[in-house]
Amino acid sequence: MKSWRALFRSVACELLRSRRIGLFCAGRLTLYRISRGLRLDRTRLLRLRPRGCRYPLAVRVPDSSDVELFLSVFVWQEYRVLCDIPEPKVIVDCGANVGYSSIYFLNAFPKARVIAIEPDPENFRICNQNLAPYSSRVQLLRAAVWGRSTRVAIQRGCFRDGREWATQVREANAGDRDTVDAVDMSSLVGLAPGGVVDLLKIDIERSELELFGCDPHRWLPSIRNIAIELHDEHCERVFSQALQGYSYDKSLSGELTICRNIRPKASVEATLARPEPEAQA
Repeated sequence: MKSWRALFRSVACELLRSRRIGLFCAGRLTLYRISRGLRLDRTRLLRLRPRGCRYPLAVRVPDSSDVELFLSVFVWQEYRVLCDIPEPKVIVDCGANVGYSSIYFLNAFPKARVIAIEPDPENFRICNQNLAPYSSRVQLLRAAVWGRSTRVAIQRGCFRDGREWATQVREANAGDRDTVDAVDMSSLVGLAPGGVVDLLKIDIERSELELFGCDPHRWLPSIRNIAIELHDEHCERVFSQALQGYSYDKSLSGELTICRNIRPKASVEATLARPEPEAQA
């Protein structure tokens, strides 16, 4: 009986994949998994074009996190809940990984421009390949997102399952070799035409502690909607405290915390409007 249930679940999963990403794409992925299981395939890179995407995407195999991330974005459609945002013009993708979320947004919102940020060099290389056909609508930065502009060190293999989607960064120390520039959110907002970000997507493996713990009121008034993956209770507390001075509509969808229609409360608006004291000679 258990084997029949397992078979039914497997068939149901394949049917869902076929409906969401297209028969050819689902078939290519299934064929790879079968041949890999039989040890007949030594492919290191798949090219898959899910339904709704104009160009094929690079997917690293066999052991990277790319397949799970591909399924999460294009089969389980974790960002579909954001598709009712009315015509966003600027989307900032913090923690772009290999570009799947950016590509989902680019196809869901044909008039949007995406600013994508990814610190890991290998993730960035694949992300650059995947986003190249959309280059007229994308600005891709190899950088980390942090509370201030500085230099950070890349850490691998010590968070969650240790694979590519779990890369973290920390403040760089003297002697660190694998380092990258970190940018603050005010700098990213400055890249947006008009200085407004319609959708801010954040999945930065606990760096949200630095981002929202370092004077976020400098840039939060420029953000209209946020979709963030908060990685533990500490991250949730810091995020909630940062948004205490703002009104917004909050919802949860899978691992995402979504805040829509963010606007400063009167107390924050008054603080922002107050002129800074002049420096004494």
